[in-house]
Amino acid sequence: MLAARPFGALTITLDDATTRAVEAAERIAIDPSGQTVHLAAGAGVESIPVARFASIRRDPGPDPGVALSSVRLLVFDFDGVWTDNRVIVMQDGTEGVVCDRSDGLGLEMLRNAGMGMLVLSKERNPVVGARCAKLRIECVQGIDDKITALVAIGRERGVPLEFTAYVGNDVNDVACLEAVGVAIAVADAYPEAMAAASLVTTRPGGRGAVREVCEWFLRAREPALGPPDPVPS
Repeated sequence: MLAARPFGALTITLDDATTRAVEAAERIAIDPSGQTVHLAAGAGVESIPVARFASIRRDPGPDPGVALSSVRLLVFDFDGVWTDNRVIVMQDGTEGVVCDRSDGLGLEMLRNAGMGMLVLSKERNPVVGARCAKLRIECVQGIDDKITALVAIGRERGVPLEFTAYVGNDVNDVACLEAVGVAIAVADAYPEAMAAASLVTTRPGGRGAVREVCEWFLRAREPALGPPDPVPS
């Protein structure tokens, strides 16, 4: 059940309509700043600002609509998914984060459509719980062993992992991504998380990725709207 998914080739389209192909996880790396992607090619390493990314697509595969429509529980990491992975530190030591307001409406619409959702985060800062409380999303934070917590949550709710979706961005999300039925990485996820995902958003964390995921599931629940947008590996 925990076997890693294949990476699946990626096609990155830039703001000037040119494209870059990524055939393996080891050929892509995210700068620690989160603002630059390094691509290894035959001519060397090309460094591209994340702001230049217009879209990221995986090689086409089966229509993911059936898998999306079967999901009963959607679990999000917080830092790097709901946020842009940066932290604002004030003089008194308190911390703040930057989120995207458009995500809130997407979460509200999906909650009203009956989707079970929660945030599962390693972060202990109360800002996580405060943001989730405002958006009426259950929050489980301060969790170092995410996969154990995810399994326990699924058992408590009676939702098997195959009917669970997980959205992550970093190496500590990999075990959860590998375990669930629908594994999603945000566009600026670290290569290890992207390699474990079956779907990748076109928007980066904290900049509309959560809204994009919500729209996928809303469309999957409303066949008349057409097939969902993501392309699986």
